[in-house]
Amino acid sequence: MRELRTLGSVRGVPSNGYLYRDRKIWAEKMLERAAKGDVEGNFRLHWLLFILLEDYFAVRRNWYLGPKQSFRKLRETTETHFSIFETALKPGASLDAVREVIDVTFEGV
Repeated sequence: MRELRTLGSVRGVPSNGYLYRDRKIWAEKMLERAAKGDVEGNFRLHWLLFILLEDYFAVRRNWYLGPKQSFRKLRETTETHFSIFETALKPGASLDAVREVIDVTFEGV
């Protein structure tokens, strides 16, 4: 998060929109790799789900306060997005569910 704030405030550095677009591309590539279904793919899937919550708040220029407080805030402010995260985080969730999390995380990017 510190890196995001710093990059956005340095003169001559592209706006955060470029950084978020790159993060979205990275997330999509991680999802493709997760589709392999091997141990590395499963690791990447868990890593991606972990990072997407942080990215969700960064894209909206909100502080990420850890999972407990962030999910509470998400549930209170955007029930639909909370439900999308909740579905993707369930054991055995489909890759389509994770794709939905990527889509809502980077809405408008």
